[in-house]
Amino acid sequence: MKTILFVAELGAGMGHAIPLLRIASALRAALKAQGKEDFRAVYVLHDPHLIRSQLRHGDLALSAPRPVAQGEIRSHTASYAEILALAGFARKTDLEAGLATWDDIFALTAPSVLVADHSPLAVLAARGRIPTLVTGNAFNAPPVNLKQYPALLAHASAPPIQQSMLSIVNETIRQRNGKEIAHLPQVMAGDARAVFMLPVFDPYGPLRDTPLFGTYETGLTPTPPPAAPSVFLYSHSNLPLAPKLVQAVVQTGLPVTAFMPGNESETTSFLKRQGVTMLSSAPALTDILPRVSVVVSHAGAGLSQAAYASGRAQVVVPIHSESQMIARQIEKLGTGICFDPTHGDIDATALGRAIGQVATDETIAATTLTQARDLARLGLPAAPLRDTAQIIISLLSKS
Repeated sequence: MKTILFVAELGAGMGHAIPLLRIASALRAALKAQGKEDFRAVYVLHDPHLIRSQLRHGDLALSAPRPVAQGEIRSHTASYAEILALAGFARKTDLEAGLATWDDIFALTAPSVLVADHSPLAVLAARGRIPTLVTGNAFNAPPVNLKQYPALLAHASAPPIQQSMLSIVNETIRQRNGKEIAHLPQVMAGDARAVFMLPVFDPYGPLRDTPLFGTYETGLTPTPPPAAPSVFLYSHSNLPLAPKLVQAVVQTGLPVTAFMPGNESETTSFLKRQGVTMLSSAPALTDILPRVSVVVSHAGAGLSQAAYASGRAQVVVPIHSESQMIARQIEKLGTGICFDPTHGDIDATALGRAIGQVATDETIAATTLTQARDLARLGLPAAPLRDTAQIIISLLSKS
């Protein structure tokens, strides 16, 4: 039985784990339909504990190695070059250490294919050795045809360190007996791509030269909001902003359903005391979204796109540059409100008023529903997970 390695080395939370689980499930279904052998899935994730209850017998979930470079792996210029620098690509000893760890993981697991979401070190380590599918959202899977990574936020400049990183990468590739790359973005090329993003949220827009697959959530149908307004809150119990979001949704006086993974805290206890419906596991979005009027979140790509495709208004509180870009686009489209933290803090009372306003705003509801229905005209893949499974099957045939 072959092993497939599903990795998300830099991306934390369910937003990176769930797509990998969905891809694995679609792959198993495709192999079974074709009468082919099953596989062992090994997940190497930032938060492996989040998926242990969903593992099949024989599958494994391991902790992804932490980059040896110092600093929080978040971009402030919204350039993937900065992400690479923080992940260890800016110093040769850091890069070599990161690649050596992945070499050890490959030696222990002997994968036939690598499926990599936001995993630049794993992709580089597998280069020329293990067939690799690069997946994830549009920010974490940038185009590889670019000469350098641009800055995606207004008034920001592309980091000047890119030429230096390219030299470090090529020197390392030569030592590993590999083929050098001409431009830094090629470090994330892999052998195939499956980028899960709606075009309206792709920060690279016309710079991208490969097709997008749309959202990985299947079965989403645009529906009018329910007659009685209600709220779905998705946050994390350990986030510093979580208490303010909780205060805000309770303040609305509307029925609230909440999913807040993480440790039990005063924040989650407060929600329970207020009669909020607390979910113990990630809900099926095809079930929860039709039942609520507004989605309150941190503008993660998966949930934000699913809400948009379902015709649901949103109030979003971004926590890093990637979610900030999505949040601002939601507001620009007229499908919700971006409530951007000032100096890392928010006014819970003002946020509560915004949530109540959006939950009952007929103009936002109508705009969101119309745009969701228009998605059918884009010609996106009808079955993106099935298409992704076929790509992996093709890669398996080459291993």
